[in-house]
Amino acid sequence: MKKITSLLVIVLVLTALAGILSFLYMRSQNINSDAYNRVNDNLRSLKQLDAEWNVDVLRSKVGSNQHYDPLTNPQKLIRELKDGIGTLASQLEDNTNILPTVNKFQEAIQNKLNLIEDFKSQHAIFKNSLSFLPTAAEQLQADISSELEAQSAEIARIERREMPEAPPSDPLLDGLEATNWRLYTLRTQGSELLTELLKYNLAPDEALKSRIEKQLARLDETKGNHAENLQAHISVLLAHSRTVLKQRVIESEILSGLDAIPTVALNDELNQLVGENFEQKLAEQNKYRRYLTAYAGLLLLLLAYAAYRLLRAFNDLKSANENLEQHVAERTSDLNQALKHLQESQTQLVQSEKMASLGQMVAGITHEINTPLAYVKSGLEITQMRLGELTELANACNTLNQTLADENASNEAISLQLQQVGELSHILEENETMSETEGLLKDGIHGMNEISEIITGLKNFSRMDRAKVAAFNVNEGLESTLKIANNIVKYKSVQKHYGDVQPITCSPSSINQVFLNLITNAAQATDESGEILLTTTQLEDAVKIEVRDNGTGISTENREKIFDPFFTTKDGKCSRHGS
Repeated sequence: MKKITSLLVIVLVLTALAGILSFLYMRSQNINSDAYNRVNDNLRSLKQLDAEWNVDVLRSKVGSNQHYDPLTNPQKLIRELKDGIGTLASQLEDNTNILPTVNKFQEAIQNKLNLIEDFKSQHAIFKNSLSFLPTAAEQLQADISSELEAQSAEIARIERREMPEAPPSDPLLDGLEATNWRLYTLRTQGSELLTELLKYNLAPDEALKSRIEKQLARLDETKGNHAENLQAHISVLLAHSRTVLKQRVIESEILSGLDAIPTVALNDELNQLVGENFEQKLAEQNKYRRYLTAYAGLLLLLLAYAAYRLLRAFNDLKSANENLEQHVAERTSDLNQALKHLQESQTQLVQSEKMASLGQMVAGITHEINTPLAYVKSGLEITQMRLGELTELANACNTLNQTLADENASNEAISLQLQQVGELSHILEENETMSETEGLLKDGIHGMNEISEIITGLKNFSRMDRAKVAAFNVNEGLESTLKIANNIVKYKSVQKHYGDVQPITCSPSSINQVFLNLITNAAQATDESGEILLTTTQLEDAVKIEVRDNGTGISTENREKIFDPFFTTKDGKCSRHGS
């Protein structure tokens, strides 16, 4: 035992030394500088792309960019760099203080990508409306000019009396002149509105925006005073003008949101954290390299000492081997004698256990037979009592037949005899003698059937009429065992889940004995409301049989002993397979 302990201590010490060596070696290995360099490269690239992106956004706003390719083209590369930073940062050692900033930086980049997309869609609407404003104003001016020419020609015709069917009328001329005045006013309003909107596009101002909104309101109010074709052009001009005002506000909000995203600050912060982490890991690597050098020297000393001890141990072992054969022979003799005593004790225990098991089984079967036999006997005794009443009725009926057959019998004698038969029949009917007798006979037959089933179950259980090894159906064996053990399990809830299993080749009586022991153990391990589950399952080349119960289970200290022969925790109730 001491040698085993010493060997175990040596193994533990060597394991600890090897573990320390491996730890120092791993900690002194080169840092993954490639990951650090790639993170820094990605950060620099992102910083440059972000600055160029901001310039392109402003160019798109003022109209320097004719299309949105400068805003769209960098997005794929920016996404790749953003995701690459997250992947590489996760490969760095001790990155717990870096990952939160990485997440914030990635979120900021993603927010900026989303806002750029919003800017593109909103600026496209603004740009389309702004570019169409001159066209809408020109169309309105052209229609106004056409209307003015028509009105002027009308006025000239009236003044020259070219319309005999319409005599000259001052009110008519006044109406035409008023229409001309409204058209000139509309022309002026359209030109002023276009000029103000173009100014607002170049230099947005709240005062200028307020004036434009008032002009739009006046134009909307007077729209109904003009012809339908002019109303349509006015509506188009109003819609695009309001779109320009609305989209300019939305653009300003988006640009403010872009300015508020701290991509540059987060980029610088992340760059600083990565650099500090790299410097820290480099210093730590140098420190562990010094530790590894010192530890290697210590191990060399320990190896020299171990070699010295090993040489001494070898000499001691050589000396001990000289008397080894004698010790082995003596020990073998002692073991053989102990084995012989153990076999004798085992034979006695097996015989004792068989007798105890047989006694329990006989007691249970006796109880199971006595129960139906008792109520069969009781039923026969009651039936015997009822036979007296039936005999009395039969005698009365016989006397009545004789009286009726006698020609000299008086009517009074016949009536008296009929009355006696009726009274006896009424008594039998009130006492329900016939139905009671029938029930007693059925109970007796049922009891005899139960006794017959117990005898059949005992016969199947023992298998005394079969060969020692034969084909055996485990489902039938479990049913036979349950009948034998009915006195033990009758107050338990026994659930059966039998599968469609094939017969197996075995010793049926031995298998039934195993079933009885397992079911007995399960019943004794549970209380009055215990449950026992019997399950059979057909496997590929075998049959699995499970006996489960909801008892208290086996304590931890006894689990390692359950396969020891004849181990039990039930005083005097040991079954062949333990408790």
